[in-house]
Amino acid sequence: MKRKKLLFNILSIVGGVAFVILLTSAVGRHHDGITGAAAKKNGNDGIRSSESYYSLLRINQVTGLVNPSDVLRARQEVVKSIAASERGLGLTWEEAGPDNFAGRTRALLLDHRDATNKTLYAAGVAGGIWKSTTGGLTWHQLQTTDFDVAVSCMAQAPNGDIYVGTGEIFLAGGTYKLSQLPGFIGHGILKSTDGVSFTVISSTIPDVSVGNTADWAYVNELAVDPTNSRIYAATNTGLKYSNDGGQSWTLAKAATGENLDTLATDVSVAANGLVVASVQNWCYISASGDPNGFVSHSTRYSPAPDTVVNPDKLPMEEICRVEFAIAPSNNDVIYAVIARIDVSSTTNTNEFGQLEGIYKSEDKGLTWELIGPGGSNQFNVLGSFFVADGTNNYFYLGNYNNTIIVYPTDPDRIFVGGYDMWEGVQVNPTGYYQWNQKSNSDLQGWYTYIHSSHHRYLFDPSNPNICYVACDGGIYVTNDGFDSFVALNRNYNVNQFYSVSFDNAGHCLGGTQGNGILMLGSGNTPKNAEQLLTGNGGYNEISMIFPNCFILGREKVDIRRSDDRGYNFSPVFLINDIANPNAFITPYILWESFNNENTRDSVDFVAIRDYLAGDTLIARSYNAQYPFIYTTDVAIWKNQTVRIPDPVSARLFIAVEDVVWMTKEVLDFTKEPEWWEISNFDGIPQCIATSGDVNYVYVGTQNGKLYRIANVALAYNYDRADVNSPSCIVSTTLIRDFGNRVVTSVTVDPNDDNNIVVTLGNYGNTDYVYMSTNALDSIPGFSSMQGNLPEMPVYTSIFEMNGPDRIIIGTEYGIWTCTNPGSAQWTIENDGMDVVPVFMLKQQRLSAWPITNYGAIYAATFGRGIFTSSSFVGIDDHSAGKGDPVSVVSVFPNPVSSSALVKFNLDHAGPVKLDIYDLNSRIVKSLDMRVMNSGVQEIRMSSEDLQPGTYVITITCPNQKATGKFVVVR
Repeated sequence: MKRKKLLFNILSIVGGVAFVILLTSAVGRHHDGITGAAAKKNGNDGIRSSESYYSLLRINQVTGLVNPSDVLRARQEVVKSIAASERGLGLTWEEAGPDNFAGRTRALLLDHRDATNKTLYAAGVAGGIWKSTTGGLTWHQLQTTDFDVAVSCMAQAPNGDIYVGTGEIFLAGGTYKLSQLPGFIGHGILKSTDGVSFTVISSTIPDVSVGNTADWAYVNELAVDPTNSRIYAATNTGLKYSNDGGQSWTLAKAATGENLDTLATDVSVAANGLVVASVQNWCYISASGDPNGFVSHSTRYSPAPDTVVNPDKLPMEEICRVEFAIAPSNNDVIYAVIARIDVSSTTNTNEFGQLEGIYKSEDKGLTWELIGPGGSNQFNVLGSFFVADGTNNYFYLGNYNNTIIVYPTDPDRIFVGGYDMWEGVQVNPTGYYQWNQKSNSDLQGWYTYIHSSHHRYLFDPSNPNICYVACDGGIYVTNDGFDSFVALNRNYNVNQFYSVSFDNAGHCLGGTQGNGILMLGSGNTPKNAEQLLTGNGGYNEISMIFPNCFILGREKVDIRRSDDRGYNFSPVFLINDIANPNAFITPYILWESFNNENTRDSVDFVAIRDYLAGDTLIARSYNAQYPFIYTTDVAIWKNQTVRIPDPVSARLFIAVEDVVWMTKEVLDFTKEPEWWEISNFDGIPQCIATSGDVNYVYVGTQNGKLYRIANVALAYNYDRADVNSPSCIVSTTLIRDFGNRVVTSVTVDPNDDNNIVVTLGNYGNTDYVYMSTNALDSIPGFSSMQGNLPEMPVYTSIFEMNGPDRIIIGTEYGIWTCTNPGSAQWTIENDGMDVVPVFMLKQQRLSAWPITNYGAIYAATFGRGIFTSSSFVGIDDHSAGKGDPVSVVSVFPNPVSSSALVKFNLDHAGPVKLDIYDLNSRIVKSLDMRVMNSGVQEIRMSSEDLQPGTYVITITCPNQKATGKFVVVR
């Protein structure tokens, strides 16, 4: 290759920076409005902290490794349980969304059998395979195996067969050591001959052969030779090829005879058969297409300062990832994007993944020239360095997001992706390259916006002005030659959620990986989502007392409070002492009650008329002026002011390193809440839970400790609540040490404080669920509930509120239930939901007006969004909880043809709401009634707008609920 000079177009880059500054105001009011360095500080890079979090939950606590045999053994047991088809609780699930946001996507394919180029395939790393026949305007999921496979790549043979590689290796923090990977082990290679059904090629099913090396655990890239249909697979155990459609595989070899049997991360095949691959981060090329004739071209090195051996080759030292692209219009031209390891220190990995350089070869890889230099904070293709609050911050991610493509008709024009998209164009024959930033992930809502972290670019073969992008935010496309981009995520739900909460009507909030906090049900479809905060979302809560109050958390301890459902945020909320620098996600919980029997709060009531002893009146709580019923014990005269107990209570608990904080004033937006330090302990908290009466708070830590905090219900002021007060009544006790394992969840039986369930993470153990039936004893006993549950991490748990025998858990592989803790027999219950990791389960246990989702269960999945189950909404005759009387609704006549008389009894006066559910637990009709007096009431109900069938009717009034069933006939 002729030696050429390098031009780095500074004006282009400076112009791009100015563009960022001028357009920061374009961010919508429903986003946090943070851009630039501040945005990156708040988690827009997304993956560094989360990768450590995945590892924390999955690695064996003793070895610090994940043994693939543990993963594969658990998977086999899950398959057996699926085949058993037991019903357990009979849970059914319905997808809640979102249908307009998407998560991490590495694979993208245009079906060449479709002459219109409208058939696309895409796949999430934990959400399965999806298909679009409308050019990405809408998507539908394809069923493959029993699991939602973690897809990394796709390729299509000349005959139309589609191959899908599974397993995500690029979460390894750059080490790529199989036993340390926090990502998802794959299922091998899937194949489809019809573009609809996919099956695993049996010869690629992962198998543990020697030690911790699992063959076919990670298929990182696939390519098909168009000249002979040979398939290449870059895997964790080498570069392999098949000449028979995947039935058998052989290791590729170097021309000198060595097997290419180490980690392979990339492979590409040109139209003329030339093959280029990355094996152990070295460039191997077979110019003739011979799978046994690969030659290494990564032979440049520096044996001493200021000396270079083979300067026209690619570097061979301190490299963590290499990606290649071959020019379609000239197969002699090959490009390489190289990410480097920080060479300044053997221990500092902050700069791991920084751009080493972008290289070009015009002679099939014989010689290479640098066309895009690394080390520049302006040319930040793979991330950059910045200083915020006096601290050095890095988000170099070249080992994680790294992709390149050559313009179809111009071998001297390329597009490179990492954090954002950059275009490189050779501006004159001597080889000068001009670089222009084409997308900007800091400008959400603007026409140049694409979500950060790009993994694949794909041109429409009939129109080079159309190019698709697969990234951490799903699928995007440019239709105008890279001047603007639009998202193509309609119904493409591969979102990774850490948390879920809900309001009194069942609308959900969720904290996501990379998409911040999403509010579902807020758009033009029931599954539409609105983004309230960007970055990485954490815990979140919605008040039932004051449904406009949202508490939103992001990475670390970025927790905010809003009184208008996330449009604006309170300027005063947390005190400076609340900090959690060592936690990726800070656990917190909002406890509320409409009838707090332990309340010590009171309100002034001014009588508007005379009341006799025993009369009922409606007063307003200090908390959001919520109305409550009060029965007088003495006579009250008109205009008299009396103080009465306020039973409506709210408490927010935040668990940070070594400390739990509590406030009673979370719903008071007129002031900065007063916070009390109610507990000191040892460790970084992973989970938090309260008993039904809030007298007990439990905290589980990342180092295996389970703490019980007691006497909280009566800790209503600083003197009684704060550990720094000599009069503090709150006590903290370590009740179990699980041996340095992550305590992922603890849940308390809502009907018996003595019953708690604890779940644990970390592969390589035998027991993941424990139960105590004497949790209030000085030294509680815990028994394993492992039973027939596969040995896999369990992330979340709840007692179904109808009884202590109904336990539901979320695991690495979906939802499982147990209806007999003594026998510990578990049933997988994913009817309507995919078998994906479930990080949080919650049930609506509060019953008061105007709550309509009493009994509903919500699941935050890590790969398929949020799901809901209405299996216990209005169907079973379950108790409404302490202090919430339940009565029966009578419907006459029954069956009903056109109308019926609905009869029920009210214990107290108050506003009444009528809801009618079908047997799928969907509300089909609702009526808000006037305030009614106590006693027997009758309502005339029309059924003419109901289809024939069986329905459940519920009557809800503050602190009361009545249910019944009726049948509509015609």
